[in-house]
Amino acid sequence: MASSRVSEREVQEELRRVATANPDLCLHKYSLLIIIGRTAHPRHAGHTSRDIERGIRSWDIDLKSCDLNLYLQEFLSQHTASFKGAGQKCLRHRTRVLDTQVLIGPSQEQVHSEAFALLSRESAHKLLILAGQSEEESGDLLLHRGRFSPQQLKQILTEQFIEKESSASSNKLSLTLSCPDISQWSKSLLGNQQGPLRLLINPPEVLPAMEALGEFTSLISGTLSPPSPFDLLPPPTTVGFLKLSRPCCYVFPAGRGDCAFFAVNGFTLLLDGGSDPQACFWKLVRHLDRVDAVLLTHIGTENLPGVNVFLERKVAELELSSEIKDDSSKRLISPELGVVFFNAPSRLQTEEQPCEDNVLKSTHQAALTFQLLKKLDIRPQPLFRPQGNPIEPLTLFQKMGVGQLDLYILNPGKNSQDYQTFMQNWPDGESSTSKSPILPLTALASVSALLVWHPACPQEKVVRVLFPGVTPQAQLLQGLDKLKGLTFLQKPTVTTGDMERLGEDRKTKSTESQDSGRSQGKDSTLKQGRERGVKEEAKEVLVRDKGKVLNGFATRDADKTRIKETGVKQKAAMSEKNTSKKGGKDGNKEEKPLSKEEKFGKKEDIGVMRNDKVKKDVLSSKPRTENKTKLKKEATNDSKTGVKKTRKPSVKGGNCRREEGEPCTVKA
Repeated sequence: MASSRVSEREVQEELRRVATANPDLCLHKYSLLIIIGRTAHPRHAGHTSRDIERGIRSWDIDLKSCDLNLYLQEFLSQHTASFKGAGQKCLRHRTRVLDTQVLIGPSQEQVHSEAFALLSRESAHKLLILAGQSEEESGDLLLHRGRFSPQQLKQILTEQFIEKESSASSNKLSLTLSCPDISQWSKSLLGNQQGPLRLLINPPEVLPAMEALGEFTSLISGTLSPPSPFDLLPPPTTVGFLKLSRPCCYVFPAGRGDCAFFAVNGFTLLLDGGSDPQACFWKLVRHLDRVDAVLLTHIGTENLPGVNVFLERKVAELELSSEIKDDSSKRLISPELGVVFFNAPSRLQTEEQPCEDNVLKSTHQAALTFQLLKKLDIRPQPLFRPQGNPIEPLTLFQKMGVGQLDLYILNPGKNSQDYQTFMQNWPDGESSTSKSPILPLTALASVSALLVWHPACPQEKVVRVLFPGVTPQAQLLQGLDKLKGLTFLQKPTVTTGDMERLGEDRKTKSTESQDSGRSQGKDSTLKQGRERGVKEEAKEVLVRDKGKVLNGFATRDADKTRIKETGVKQKAAMSEKNTSKKGGKDGNKEEKPLSKEEKFGKKEDIGVMRNDKVKKDVLSSKPRTENKTKLKKEATNDSKTGVKKTRKPSVKGGNCRREEGEPCTVKA
């Protein structure tokens, strides 16, 4: 035994001398790291075992220098196990040639540190196997908390080998990566491969089948036990329910997904559930007696897993309530569940989605949601934007003296092509009918909503919360455009009292605008009538002036006719005066003084006479002085005698001369 120990010591010393001479060699020339992520169903354990076996058989190494069958048998009997958290296990066995480590259900930080440690070792050959559930689009390895993505591994490679790019001996290092067979891994890693490292991603199987390999995978799959919903969502440690009196909104760090919780006095709303099965909203929701509404904005792997675990817990509670009836079962009761808003094709409600691989798909999650809701006797309600402008809200809660909670659906529209295609043909008809090849149809049909709380107190502020989902920006702005006329969106902050005052001001302004419009209409009508009258008068004057200038004889004839008519009127007026005088003498009646109109004629006649006088003066060839002296002499004679005489003016060439107030006659 002593001789054997000495020989082994000599071998180890020889290996150390060789390792010192060549830093690329080490006592552990081969390193194997297996990371097993989330296992949501017992059927996933079989897929995980096949992924591990495929990854080990694709490791292109020399079995003479590293007998995998032998070292795996040693692992079965000599490995050590450690537990670093709830559901986290670490199995490890190290020999002088092979270092094997298996991480089951690790955290995101632990995966990052162990992957960095693997690349830090001086082993010439490294194998990294990523097994477990992965996401369908990105290929990320899903963990119980978080995920491990190609971008994270690329960052580790960059940090590890950035200082070894110029080393010639580092070219012997090789890393074989067995990961989900999705193109995102090769695109991210092979597109910018590091110089000092030879990287192989999902190479073909080259090693033969080994007996110890089957036992190794069976041992690992036996340790994979999907956690129960009670383990993922434990009951509260305190007794009692949480009451929220004032409006509040919580936005949770849900990984790549969205999750929010809104509550007012008397109503609670949960929006999406995040991507982790250990639901991020649970620590708050478990202290409530009821969740009145659940809104699932879209079908996706980033928002449905958290809600599905919550529904699974509700179903498990129903099964336990029929079996266990002691006080301990009361601690397992979760909040009651109200209405669920969810847009999904109807065919997913009846189809059983098979679990063909270890890939988390959105269709599987939607089908699981429908199955769980059916067991809970809850029928999901669709949500879409109603027709009209502005959008009519959906009133979720209303209580006198407390307030009103309204939900405005911005997207999708009920009659939109994306929504109809999604509800009838998705996912089969997505590629052929979708307008945008870049955005998936689930995003185009995503629900985006504006939640508005109107408090009853006039001094309290109106609360407005926008939940966009994964709606594209153009469709989101189109929906918001239909709400731009609403009062509560006119100011950054607004109270209920401000809204009432704004409404009254708008009514006053609308009334004033209507009255001003009517008055403007009347003024414009009067103005138009005046303008028309002025235009017609101007036309008459122009026509009259043109007639005077162009046809002097016609003007003279018209003047003669006017003078005749005026003379007749004056004679009739004088005869009536004489008759009244005679009657006054006979009947001893008082004589009434003559009025201006009787003495001189009416204003219209006087005006005509004046105009005629001006015209006659212009047309007359005799000077005015002669006419004035004659008229003065006649006037003095009449005043002396006291007898009123009717003077007949002389007519020469059709012209008439008279004083103001005297009648004028013209002989034919």
